Amino acid sequence: MRIFAYIQAMLPTYNEIKCTFAECCDTKLMKILSEPIRVELYAFLVFHGQSDIKTIAEHFAIDRSNVSRHLQMMADAEILEKSKQSRHIYYKVNLESLESRVQIMLEMIRMIKERRG
Repeated sequence: MRIFAYIQAMLPTYNEIKCTFAECCDTKLMKILSEPIRVELYAFLVFHGQSDIKTIAEHFAIDRSNVSRHLQMMADAEILEKSKQSRHIYYKVNLESLESRVQIMLEMIRMIKERRG
C-alpha cells in the first residue's frame, strides 16, 4: 500500500513533465529534419541563399516535384520562408525560427536535467 501512495504522489510531477515535454518537444521540426534530403536542401539554401525551385532542383538527383514537396513541408514548418515573384517560387532559410524552436527544446532538456538533480 505504501508503494501505491508513493506512486500516486509522484504522478502529478510525472504528468507535469510529460505534458510540458510534449508541448516543448517540437515533433514537427524533428520529423522535418529527420529526412536526409530535407537537411541537404536546407544546407543548400544556407550556402546559396534565396533560390527558386528550378535552381534548387538542378543540384539534386530527385524530381522537381519532390524537391517542391520537401521545400513546402519545410515552409509549413516555418524553417523556410517562401515568396512568389512572377511565376517563380523562391525559398530562403528562416534561421530565427529554427533557432528559437531549438532553443525551446534545449530549455526543456535543461529543466528536466535540473529536476533530476
